[in-house]
Amino acid sequence: MEEELSKTETNTYNLLFWDYENNTFISGNELNSWLDRINKKYKISSRKIHNHRLRHDRITQWKEANMDMEAIQYLAGHVEGSNITTDVYIDVSQEYAFNELEKAM
Repeated sequence: MEEELSKTETNTYNLLFWDYENNTFISGNELNSWLDRINKKYKISSRKIHNHRLRHDRITQWKEANMDMEAIQYLAGHVEGSNITTDVYIDVSQEYAFNELEKAM
């Protein structure tokens, strides 16, 4: 059994939120607690920062980079053609909006 466990690969996909001691994902609650402590210490935002906000931001960045919507939906774990990706997850960043405005001028 120990021989098999020693062959186990850890964090195969180089995920950001990985618990190397337990060879598993860091839970959402653990991550949110960490984000809350960081936010309070460095006063990053007046709003609560949580892992789901990071998901919204990344999906928005993919869209702003003109990534194919089917690829975005796949990576986000959404059903292809689902409106949830565009209606819920994709926001428009201020920087992107002003860059688009400059193009139109």
